[in-house]
Amino acid sequence: MSETDLLFWLDDHTDLELSFKHSDDDDDQLERAWCVHRQQGSANDREWRLIASGPTPWDALFMARKGYRGR
Repeated sequence: MSETDLLFWLDDHTDLELSFKHSDDDDDQLERAWCVHRQQGSANDREWRLIASGPTPWDALFMARKGYRGR
């Protein structure tokens, strides 16, 4: 799967977001990793659930695409 295909896949799944994890959270394994999260809830009650992570944006998206079951 190409990087372009992964971006189109992400664009089709508006409940997912790709972000870079610095180190301000409790999980040290995700320090300096790219993460794909699923967003749920309203703007005032937003929740995020980690779907996949990787050392590059493409690795994180590939792993998310591989294991994501949808809404």
